Amino acid sequence: MNTNEKIFKLRELMAKEGIDACFVPTCDAHLSEYVGEHWKKRAWISGFSGSAGTAVITKDDAGLWTDGRYFIQASKELEGSGFRLFKMGEPSVPASEEWLASVLPQNGCLAVDGSTFAVSAMKAMTEALDGKSITIRTDLDPVGNLWEDRPGIPADKVFLHDDSFAGKSRIEKIEQVREEMKKQSADYYLLSALEEICWLYNIRGNDIPFNPYVTSFALVGTTTAYLFVDSDKVPEEVRSALSSNHVQIKGYAEIYDFIKRLLSPAAIIFDPERTNVRLTDAFAPAIRKIETEGLIAPLKAKKNDVEIKNIRDCYIKDSIALVKLFKWIKENVSRQDITELDVDNKGTAFRKELPLFKDLSFGSIAAYGDHAAMMHYTATPQNQYTLKPRGFFLLDSGCHFLNGTTDITRTLALGPLTDEEKKDFTLTLKSVIALSTARFMYGATGSQARHSGKNAHVGTWNGL
Repeated sequence: MNTNEKIFKLRELMAKEGIDACFVPTCDAHLSEYVGEHWKKRAWISGFSGSAGTAVITKDDAGLWTDGRYFIQASKELEGSGFRLFKMGEPSVPASEEWLASVLPQNGCLAVDGSTFAVSAMKAMTEALDGKSITIRTDLDPVGNLWEDRPGIPADKVFLHDDSFAGKSRIEKIEQVREEMKKQSADYYLLSALEEICWLYNIRGNDIPFNPYVTSFALVGTTTAYLFVDSDKVPEEVRSALSSNHVQIKGYAEIYDFIKRLLSPAAIIFDPERTNVRLTDAFAPAIRKIETEGLIAPLKAKKNDVEIKNIRDCYIKDSIALVKLFKWIKENVSRQDITELDVDNKGTAFRKELPLFKDLSFGSIAAYGDHAAMMHYTATPQNQYTLKPRGFFLLDSGCHFLNGTTDITRTLALGPLTDEEKKDFTLTLKSVIALSTARFMYGATGSQARHSGKNAHVGTWNGL
């Protein structure tokens, strides 16, 4: 089916269920920024393949919301699809919730898959639709039910992350979490965020491209901890190591019934930004809910001596690969045809030669000339440029080593530059220096001087 056919089929299904609109976010059941193929429902229904966006389909309209990184790409991919592009952050462009509030009928019905909708997002949606008596159904997955050849949940094997890389054993980390639980008189701590689960249990996987995650949930109790994961993914070595630290393995889908059976009046800590509403809907009425930003983030943000040493080591190694690559580019750009993909492949080859190399940490941005002005640009055989001995070349790339993850952006002058290029580069450099040397008031947050670059939330190997 093409996009228009998918929308037609979806509207047929909506009519049968009495649904006025479907809300389709990008995330998975763990509210991840980057998701595996199984969870790409927004991309499937809309045809827009960018990593961020929200699709909304009503009885007679359809919209796709995405940010400035993807305006050009979305405009091209949505052409003739039946979807209108809403450019987030632009003047007079309503947020998806605002738009829904304006188009849904009084006493209407909105459907959103509760397993991919955060508790905090549910609160925001409810507030936006306040006054129209809208029913929000979270027990349906219309797009998922329509997707006949949908890929399965990733089934790659789990493997252990050695303490020599982590600097702390899983039992030490679990005990740290329990100390934080005691401060809030909690009986359980529910985790959905994949990077936090992998950090806590010192495990890794390959379930999401470029992110070393294991598709799973976790629940930490006062004496026993649990990992909810497809049992076929867990080798005996991993099962034995977790069991020795009192971590029980249970089936991935068992999390919902397990939570229902928790004895009341237990108290459960969870992060409303990273917990889906289907999980909290499973809580018994007497369960005491403790909403917090999460216990793991502050613990893993403070790097131990082993982590610091490993991070320094992997950046030194990666720098060696990049120096070799930049030397190769400058020596050959005037002698042979070198494309953007050639640079990407050569850089990967140099990195693979390094000790403890595991994988790339994200899809490289290898961009020459005006391609470098396109945020999240991806070179393909069809659209790539051939480098010339003039102008700028941008490379934003990185890789996973077993002891850490790198992410490095560099701009190279491949030859003579125009006056405009020199001016723009100099202004950018001055801006970076000014921000680097700026003094901020005590208590200032990152959002007040935030780098909104490509990999603000990319999964890292060691620190996750």
